[in-house]
Amino acid sequence: MTSDRRLIEEWLPIKEIGVECRRERQASSALPPLYFLHVWWARPLVASRAAVLVALLPAWEGNEDLLRRHFADEAAYHAWFKRMLGILGDPVAAQTKMEAIRRGALRL
Repeated sequence: MTSDRRLIEEWLPIKEIGVECRRERQASSALPPLYFLHVWWARPLVASRAAVLVALLPAWEGNEDLLRRHFADEAAYHAWFKRMLGILGDPVAAQTKMEAIRRGALRL
């Protein structure tokens, strides 16, 4: 039996999305301010993509039978979701290491 619940009701990787939003925004910080107008509409931020996608996808709970056809478990489903957003690896751990490097607590 399938449920009508959506993934947004159960799970949303807020920290990973936040780190990716910051990284995406900082990538164009070297450009003059005039080009910032182009960025916001030409390339939707990862948060916008995540909100739309997570609202459309079914929640794992109640849809296990349907989702197990494509994913081994709930963790695989979540990993697939993050890959669809372009979040590769663990951006939170990477950000933590970069902050430690900036503070001088860790050498690169």
